[in-house]
Amino acid sequence: MTMEIVKIGSVDLGCEGRDEYVLVRDREDEVTQKRARDHVLPLVYRNTPEPGEYYCNTVRTMPGETDDEVICIIQHRFDN
Repeated sequence: MTMEIVKIGSVDLGCEGRDEYVLVRDREDEVTQKRARDHVLPLVYRNTPEPGEYYCNTVRTMPGETDDEVICIIQHRFDN
């Protein structure tokens, strides 16, 4: 697997957390939205049982401009 993750930027949501935008690409194979999500989520997944703590369990995807790119939105949140 030759998947590459390139940071695009992030949007600060204040006390709620932030959304991080990354480009996932593979120059050797087509990247589907499912494949990109399945690659990124284990890298960023965090869960917490405590109120007010950080968690990250959602990665949304959208198609990129070519078949070898997908944009992922990683939702970093605080359990407020």
